Amino acid sequence: MTRLFIASVAAIGIGAALQAWTRPSVEDLEVEATIAWNEGDEETAEHLARAILARDPQSQHAQEVMQQLAFHTPRPALVIALEALRTSESDAVSRSLRIGDAAMSQNMLRVAESFWQEGLKSDPSHEGLRARLITLAGIRLDPQSMLHQLLEVPKDVALNEQQVLLCLSGFAIDTHGVLPVEEQLRWSLEADSADMKTRVGLARALMILGRHSECLSLLEDSQEDAAAVTLRALVRLNRHELVADSILPEHPPADSAADFYQAHAVKHSLEGNAEAELASWRMAVGQSPLSSPLRAFFCDALRRQQKESELQLEATRLAQVRRIGEIASSKDAELNAATIALLTQLCHAVDADEAVELLNRVRHSSRQPL
Repeated sequence: MTRLFIASVAAIGIGAALQAWTRPSVEDLEVEATIAWNEGDEETAEHLARAILARDPQSQHAQEVMQQLAFHTPRPALVIALEALRTSESDAVSRSLRIGDAAMSQNMLRVAESFWQEGLKSDPSHEGLRARLITLAGIRLDPQSMLHQLLEVPKDVALNEQQVLLCLSGFAIDTHGVLPVEEQLRWSLEADSADMKTRVGLARALMILGRHSECLSLLEDSQEDAAAVTLRALVRLNRHELVADSILPEHPPADSAADFYQAHAVKHSLEGNAEAELASWRMAVGQSPLSSPLRAFFCDALRRQQKESELQLEATRLAQVRRIGEIASSKDAELNAATIALLTQLCHAVDADEAVELLNRVRHSSRQPL
C-alpha cells in the first residue's frame, strides 16, 4: 500500500512537470496574441490576452491587446476588464470607483452600482461614491431610494444640495421629466437585460408616458421580482383587467409599497368598494407623501365619492406638494435659508417626515458640500 501511494505521488509530480514543460510560456502566448491581432482574429487575440493576464497580470503585451480590442470593439465587458487591469494595484475604494465609472460609461448600471456599493462598504463617508449611487437612483426614477440614501449619509458629511433638490423634484416627475431618462434606461437594458432595477425604472417611465402595452411587455417575464410584479399588476388594473389582482404580492414590497396600495385602490374602485378604495389611497399617499400623481388620484377618488371636507384638505396638500416640486425643479433653485424654511414648512404640512428630516440636515450642515 505504501509503495502504491509513493508511486501515485510520483506520477502526479511527473504529470505536473510534463504539463508545465509542454504549456506555452507567457512570452510565446504574447507573440501568438500579437499575431492573432495583426491578422484580424479578434476572438483568438482576446482569448490569448486573457490567458496571459491570468498568469501575469502585469503583461504589457496582453494589456496592449486588450486596449486595442476595447478601442476597436468597445464591448462593455472589455472596457470594464481593461479598467480592472489598470487599477489592479490601486486601493480598494479607488478601484471600485473607477471600475464602476467604466461600467457606467457602457450603460451597465447594475455593474456600476455593484462596484460603487462595494467601495462604499470600505469607506462609508466617501462622497463621490455615494453621490454616484444617489444619482443612479434618480436615473431609475426612484426618488424614494434617493431620499433614503441621502438620509444614510454620515452626520459629519455635508449633503449635496443639488441632489437634495433633485430628490424632492423627482416625486413630481411627469411625462416631460421622464423623456430625458427613457433613452438611457433603454440603452442600459440593452446592455444588461438582467438589470431588474433598470427594467422596473424603464417600465415606470413607460407607464407615466401612457405606453401601457410596452410597459407590460417589458415586465412580462419578471416573475421573481416583487417590485416588477406589483407594477405589472398596477398597469393591468389601470387597464380595467380585474384579474390582475391575482398576481399582486400578498404583502407590500419594501421598495414599492406605494404601487402596492395604489393597485389595491384601483382594484377596489373597479369592484365598487368605495371605503376600501379610499383606505388604500390613504395608505398609498402615506407611503409616498410627496408624490403629486398619487395625491391627484386620491383627490379624484374623493371628488367621485363627494367627500367634500376631506377633498378640501387633500386638494390643499396636492397644491403644496406641487409647490415643492416647482421650487425644487426650478433652474435657479438653491437651498438658502429662506428656501429651506419654505420647503420644510411645506413638507411638514403634507406629513413628509423624512423630507423634513433631510432638510433639517441641510440647514444644520456645518460646511458646504463639495
